[in-house]
Amino acid sequence: MIPRVFQGLESFGFVHHRALNSADTLEQAALQARTRPDLEHIVEGDLCWNLHEGDWTFYFRHPDFLTDRLDRAQLEQARERGDLLTLDQVLERPHPHLRYIIELKVGSGPTDQAMAALAGELQRSALAGRYWLDLFSLRLARAVKQADPAVPVSLHTKLVAGGLVLRSAPEFFPLSLHAMAGLSCADAITLTYKTSTARLFSGLGATIDGSCSGILAAGKVLLLGGLTTPAAFRLASRSRALAGYAKFSLSDLPPLEAP
Repeated sequence: MIPRVFQGLESFGFVHHRALNSADTLEQAALQARTRPDLEHIVEGDLCWNLHEGDWTFYFRHPDFLTDRLDRAQLEQARERGDLLTLDQVLERPHPHLRYIIELKVGSGPTDQAMAALAGELQRSALAGRYWLDLFSLRLARAVKQADPAVPVSLHTKLVAGGLVLRSAPEFFPLSLHAMAGLSCADAITLTYKTSTARLFSGLGATIDGSCSGILAAGKVLLLGGLTTPAAFRLASRSRALAGYAKFSLSDLPPLEAP
């Protein structure tokens, strides 16, 4: 069954890339969203986690590499400087006109416990029904779904081929292909458009819906990442994808044509 956060998207979603990574960028995105009622607005950010003395801290930050984690002292210093946005702060002041993508990155502490704590916190919050988790790791996806199957999850990938999806997170094997129909831990697939056959072979007639037909046939929601221009975003809005990551300013996007 498709989670209600995807069912509730009434128009194409404009994903404000990394807007959750600071309080300032979140507020800017919230203000910009009110200027474009022709779009659904989704703020996205990178979530890391740290376990200290039995308590979890979930914070938004894009790590530079897989081992780039903040320890407790660094977290406290960042708090004191006022340049750390935590999940608790986001949940305390939810924006009712926004939806949220929380992209899972890296953390310190037992993974299963972290995902259980995260799932519980989100599902009890005002964001329930208005967020989904995005991740590259099937290990994290399975940990989330084991904690709470109702948490909506998207697997982010660079490649789909027919009914197969590439898992690119550096786990036991650096890369592996998986049949999407068998991935009960993923409700949606987020395909990076700029590396997809839909873009690379568009001159030969490749289309988004054609290249992603395996996603749709597997009963998964189609989302698109890596939309670097307004033209690519407009093209995505005419596909069966529900939302796209915009890597350009909202002010550069003209109003979308009515379907």
